[in-house]
Amino acid sequence: MEVTLTFKAVWQFKDSAHIKVTKDKMIINCRTNHILKYTTRGFYINGRYLKRNDINQFLEKIPKKEYCPF
Repeated sequence: MEVTLTFKAVWQFKDSAHIKVTKDKMIINCRTNHILKYTTRGFYINGRYLKRNDINQFLEKIPKKEYCPF
């Protein structure tokens, strides 16, 4: 059996564009397609431990792609 889930990402990390954050505050690694697990107070992202309260400093809105007709 195969199940496919789709999440709408709103933010991404400034230094790691492949790590996305949803409105539900789920952090997803798009390269490995894994949801990052929340440890006691934060996350391990790219070998660094980030507290949940400090993550907002590293986020930016995902830039919208301009329309290209071809």
